Amino acid sequence: MQKPQSQHPLIYKPILILVALLATCMLWSCANFPLDTGKVFDSTSSSQTQRAEKLLAAGKYQEAASIFWAEAETRPSPQKEALQIRAAEAVLQPETKLQAQQYLGAIDESVLSKDLLVRKRVALAELALLNGQPQLALDAAPEKLINVSEKYNPHLLAVRAKALKSAGMMKKSIETRITLNQLLRKPAQRKKNNELIWQTLLNTNNTELNSWSANNNNPELAAWLSLVTIQKQPHENHASIDNAIQQWRSKYSKHRIPNHIIDSITKDYATFHIAPNKIALLLPLTGRYSRVAEAVYA
Repeated sequence: MQKPQSQHPLIYKPILILVALLATCMLWSCANFPLDTGKVFDSTSSSQTQRAEKLLAAGKYQEAASIFWAEAETRPSPQKEALQIRAAEAVLQPETKLQAQQYLGAIDESVLSKDLLVRKRVALAELALLNGQPQLALDAAPEKLINVSEKYNPHLLAVRAKALKSAGMMKKSIETRITLNQLLRKPAQRKKNNELIWQTLLNTNNTELNSWSANNNNPELAAWLSLVTIQKQPHENHASIDNAIQQWRSKYSKHRIPNHIIDSITKDYATFHIAPNKIALLLPLTGRYSRVAEAVYA
């Protein structure tokens, strides 16, 4: 039997260990923003459209889309086009994106109202993102359409923010989400949007963040950038980080950043920073790694 490798304990004095927030940063990195365009036909709903909505809620996208499209053929404009767009939205899924493309290609934009035009363009942008084409998504939902439709402007901004991020334009994506925040009415949507802003900032390197700060005239973005700097810089203890946050609150008293994100900085510090009395590093002083271990020990 081979003799076990001997190990030598190397003892260190108290140190500060920082555990990277990788898991947290990845949690929302690919998340989609949940804005629902459905259930907008209450005034003209029929048993068929109601059935289609139930199928859609059950995940039966193609069945629902077929019913929406067939029902559209029995309606005059603009109900016809609204139902056709609804059919396309129903199949905006990776496995049914070709069907969505066919539906969207058959919808005549020249007869669409401003609301329906923006809604169709949002669907086209979502389709482009499903195909991994963020620039095509931005072309489908250009800046000139912002504020064209009050009803669907949040949807337009949300899809543009996703496309900008996918295209590597992180600062513009964050700025778009900051604008979007002002239009969201549901607390859950605002919370998700703010978390997406925060995680994008956490995943951005310090050099780029400094560049953004140097070329920024948006006070809301300035508050976000200053806050993430507090999160990223080293702190000796709780008092140091609490003092930094207090100074930040005084400087950015009119900020709209939710408290749970601000409070998370202190919580993260408490969770991911530990200061043990002693740490033992076990080195194999015999065997195939002995030379490497001796070098580390030395």
